[in-house]
Amino acid sequence: MIENPTIEKFFYNVTKDIGLPFYQQPEAKATHLLYNIRPGRLLSVAITPTTIVERGGWRWLQYHEKRRNGWVQERALDNSEIRLLSQDDLPVQNQLFESLPLPIDDIHNVYYYGNTRFAFCCGDEHSYDEYSQGLHGGLDFGNRNGIVLAGVHGEFVESSTASFDPMHVKVKTDDGYCVLYGHLSEVNDELENNRVVNPDTVIGVVDANRAHLHLEVRYLDETFIVNPLLLMPPNMRDAIINKFDHIGVREFFSGWNEWQSPLDQPIIRRGGWVIGRKFNIRIGTNNARFFRNQANCLALDC
Repeated sequence: MIENPTIEKFFYNVTKDIGLPFYQQPEAKATHLLYNIRPGRLLSVAITPTTIVERGGWRWLQYHEKRRNGWVQERALDNSEIRLLSQDDLPVQNQLFESLPLPIDDIHNVYYYGNTRFAFCCGDEHSYDEYSQGLHGGLDFGNRNGIVLAGVHGEFVESSTASFDPMHVKVKTDDGYCVLYGHLSEVNDELENNRVVNPDTVIGVVDANRAHLHLEVRYLDETFIVNPLLLMPPNMRDAIINKFDHIGVREFFSGWNEWQSPLDQPIIRRGGWVIGRKFNIRIGTNNARFFRNQANCLALDC
């Protein structure tokens, strides 16, 4: 007899709620609830035909934690709600970007995506907590007045002054992503006339006062934010990581042992609960200003 192989798969808890319910049985009943798993957690799930169940409008995964076996909801069967998302399932990994939006020689510094020290300490004052779960939701390239190219194939969606001032541009790809280019002083007028975007299409100009391009990649109707580095070819992302250290104001928050490198960062749910170390403190104090008093934050000017 040939046994079904077991595949270990990692999922980020991207639920919009304060926690992901962990049930004894694949039924959303209060009597079956064991506890809630904090948002942002990375869950290791053993995938076999017997550990996946579709019931009550949900796809359930069997999960083992703290010597307990139980069940968690991965997603609604109609995909109206997603609670667990695996980076392994992201389309076009390593190949969405064919080129960088700015030549690497014209990039002065890089502020990485995710669990940065600045986001932890100052996120409440810069809308990170409300927008991107207390983390930095993009990849920032230090530059002034540089010409920004798309770097991807897609379709122009909009230019707007509503956020990422002075202006931002959105480009939609065929793979379910929306690429946002933020902090532009000028936008290419031709985008409105010819909406087809190629990697060498000019998007606009980096604003001299903001002095950086904010590159953000949203996924699934812009519900989630994904680390742009995961969608770049290895040689492209390695060139960035090898040239630009994550130190000083741009370093990763070291107040705990997760998310300490450019590629080891979670998927973000826009508008979701704060995650990571800040979630633990927020639940205990319910006071965002408390973070400013931590030793990791004293040297920062928010």
